Parts: sequence; C-alpha cells; structure tokens
Amino acid sequence: MSSSISKPPPSATCWICLDVLDENNAELQRGCACRGDDSGWAHVSCLSNYAQKRSEKAYAAKIGTASSKPTEFIEAIKHAWLKCPTCMQTFTGDMLSDMSMKFSDSCENLAPTD
Repeated sequence: MSSSISKPPPSATCWICLDVLDENNAELQRGCACRGDDSGWAHVSCLSNYAQKRSEKAYAAKIGTASSKPTEFIEAIKHAWLKCPTCMQTFTGDMLSDMSMKFSDSCENLAPTD
C-alpha cells in the first residue's frame, strides 16, 4: 500500500501517543513516505506538540551562541513542523495543510498583545 491511503488500518496507532484517537477524537493521518501499513500514522495534535517542543529546543540551542545563523534556525523550525521525523520527507496532502495551520497558530501565540 502507498503512503496516501486515506484511512488507517485497524492495527495502526499514533507513533507519539500510541493511541487510535486523540483527546479530541481526531483520527490518525499520514502524509509522508514511511513504509508499512502501520507506519507514519499520527494525530495532528500530537505531531504539532512534538514540533513545538523541537522548535523550542532549537530556539534554546541558538540563543546566545555567536556562531548561530538565522538560516540554520529557520531550517530547524521548518524541519520540525513540515517534515516527518522518521522518513524525513516533507509532509503532503492534509498533513501538510494541517501542520502548516498549526505552525501558523503557534506563531500567532508568540505575537505581542496590546
């Protein structure tokens, strides 16, 4: 089967929380090149929490270092939000769209309030 199947097989679980449904009863998605019917499935909420933590870690690692380059930091953030950490493929389809929206939401939360 290809990575573009729309419904996860009955044996698939989220590789992050190891459950079938998340706290909002959202279904699993896959939008990458992970191989195997059960591989690569995740909830967008779990994946966005994972990406947020990876972004924070990248930010903390770059703060105060004289050798840090903005392009390296931007690439780390892009990788955290838009690429599968297992197969390293840029997400496709609904997963790319949903993760892009979650990233946009996370940036809005950083904006200063009046």
